[in-house]
Amino acid sequence: MEPIQERSVEDINTIFKRFDIRFNPEKYKLHYPEGMFRKASVLIPLCFKNGEYHLILTLRSENLTHHAGYVAFPGGMCDETDKDEIATALREAEEEIGLNPKDVEIIGVFSPGIVKPNSIVYPVIGIVSSDFKPVINENEVSLVFELPLRRFLSTERRRISIFRSSIFATYHVHHFIDHVNGTEVDTWGFTASFCIMTALGIYQTDQSFCFYEDFITNKDTLFEPVPTRHIIEQTNKLTSKL
Repeated sequence: MEPIQERSVEDINTIFKRFDIRFNPEKYKLHYPEGMFRKASVLIPLCFKNGEYHLILTLRSENLTHHAGYVAFPGGMCDETDKDEIATALREAEEEIGLNPKDVEIIGVFSPGIVKPNSIVYPVIGIVSSDFKPVINENEVSLVFELPLRRFLSTERRRISIFRSSIFATYHVHHFIDHVNGTEVDTWGFTASFCIMTALGIYQTDQSFCFYEDFITNKDTLFEPVPTRHIIEQTNKLTSKL
């Protein structure tokens, strides 16, 4: 893998601004019929430790109804009192891991992905203080851990599975296997793809990844809504036939 350069927060802001839906709504904002999906947001929390960026991730409680035991970003469903996607992500992060919203520097809000069963999930990247100490809500989270961001540009302990949806398309599902405090964790699917895109953006390497059909994601096509738009179009077609 090519050499990786750590960047200042100012540089990161500049890199991600062109993908931020707040500044580029015509290109990155998605439109879909009301009621088609449940809206959610996640916070992608970055902290700078030991000379490099790390991602703060969670292992969801086994007691949850959806995605129990999965590696995830802190986040959840939009509440009617939330002002926007940022408010949702920050509120959920505070509820799940005790992260004070005042201690997060927002980098950007990006085009969403779709998560089963019917959620459209907006990623919000934020910088968190390196001395943050999580307070775990055990009803929702069983573990909070950190991994170096550069880990998601490595092929070490990575595998890719191919899933063909009978309705929509072919998915290339990336899995990153790690051991944290004696626990094996598998970061995959939605979470893995946004870990990769965050790393590509910050480190600006020339690597490329495929997550959906033959659409290639690289440093110039981060957060492109091509896959999500396709799913929305196919869902519309199916709905219109019912």
